[in-house]
Amino acid sequence: LAGELERYDYQLQLLDYHDSLYDPRLIAEHAWPLMQLGRYEEARKYAEKAVESRDDFQRSLGRNALCAIEGEAGERETWFEACLAAYDDAAARAKNDKPFAKPDEITSVTVHAYNAAVAAMSVLRPDEAERLAKAGTLRIEFTPANPWLFLVRLYTDQGRMSDAVQALREMQSWRRKLPPNLRDQVQAETEVAYATVLLIAAHTEKGLTIVDRAIANPDRRGLT
Repeated sequence: LAGELERYDYQLQLLDYHDSLYDPRLIAEHAWPLMQLGRYEEARKYAEKAVESRDDFQRSLGRNALCAIEGEAGERETWFEACLAAYDDAAARAKNDKPFAKPDEITSVTVHAYNAAVAAMSVLRPDEAERLAKAGTLRIEFTPANPWLFLVRLYTDQGRMSDAVQALREMQSWRRKLPPNLRDQVQAETEVAYATVLLIAAHTEKGLTIVDRAIANPDRRGLT
């Protein structure tokens, strides 16, 4: 809650207090408020320490934190490398998931694929971005990082409108499968992607109606 209220110094105090009492320590969790405070070197040290942990969750969160830190710091090549490393690690661990596990019981891969796809675009590698986003679509996961939404934008930018329309259908299908608390986090962002395709296809009136709806009901995500 302290983090969502942007009280990052207090969040760090709470994390330190937790770690003085309990094991395992919340190592990777320190990286996020430090990043938000612009203390990138300290954030990197916590994230790197988490990556070396014996705890799978800490290692995953540490790699994800490194991806986020380099993106915030504006180090594009390092950002892409860090996000790709996080994705590769998640994809390798996901091979050990049970075949019929539920979406909330499997290793998170999609969010790492999405992050890496975004980072790939920052270094002007659209083909790699498409590959990574598609890798995130291979199974349903409970995350608002909708890989089909990314593909809608990519295909629209590239003028591949048939692919964009197909991705649009999949984007809506993905969102409908999410629990309400996740689905509602990205309603406006999803509608803007939909409206963009409509406007390019000359369905102006409907497109503008959806844009107005998105403006009137903006996404509220305390985690970003």
